Amino acid sequence: IFAIIFIVGMFVVQQQIKFIQTTDKGFETEQVINFNGIGLYFNSSINGNFEDFKKRLINDPSIVSASSPTNVPGFGERPIKMEFLSNSTKYNLEHVGIDPQYFETLNIKKIAGDDHISLSQILKDSLSNYAVINETAAKSLGLTNPVGSKISGCDVNFEIIAVVRDSKAYGFEEKVAPTVYSYKNECAAGRMKITLMVRTIPGMIDQAIKVVETEWKKNEYSEDLPLDHKFMDQQYAALHAKQFEMQLAFNIFSIISVIIA
Repeated sequence: IFAIIFIVGMFVVQQQIKFIQTTDKGFETEQVINFNGIGLYFNSSINGNFEDFKKRLINDPSIVSASSPTNVPGFGERPIKMEFLSNSTKYNLEHVGIDPQYFETLNIKKIAGDDHISLSQILKDSLSNYAVINETAAKSLGLTNPVGSKISGCDVNFEIIAVVRDSKAYGFEEKVAPTVYSYKNECAAGRMKITLMVRTIPGMIDQAIKVVETEWKKNEYSEDLPLDHKFMDQQYAALHAKQFEMQLAFNIFSIISVIIA
């Protein structure tokens, strides 16, 4: 009986691990490098010098895109929940402050609308506030045709310009939350965009890191912060360390129980 229990448990855990490894996360962690803390030494506003820094990086052929959100998938705390109003109904939705390169850097696919808004367009429409929502948010808000709809929150009115796929940004154990993404730090008071995410061309990771180091040394405060980088796929994999440990434990106990039986 004990042998059967452990063997069944072993197969269940193996199926769970297989599900984690093969199921689409909704975004891509491969070829993405995180440089934590850089944003502390730049003006991270929509037209600040952090945007100039990222533009210089993108000009190098080894780098596809660069972005700096308030919350990085698989790293740090989950996004905070803010109160939004849609059709006179209040909703608590997670909020992530982003820049125009966010969805490209993580390769998050759009469902509807256009999430490729340019920085110049955002600056041109200085009185407008644009938002992108995920699939779960669209369902939670009860919006059949979300693109063009209006929602309010953080003391401003947002126009929804796109809907993007859900992403399991904080692991498969966490339920995907309805999320609002916005560009102008409308809901980001006290939430700094301190982590730089860089997506590289396959096989050019070392060159991309050198490019970031070269540009970083141009900052007068570069000596105060030794440049440190981590690979997003490794950070995301660490979220599932418990499942892999559980799999190893079940395998060992299953072998022992079979031998004893």
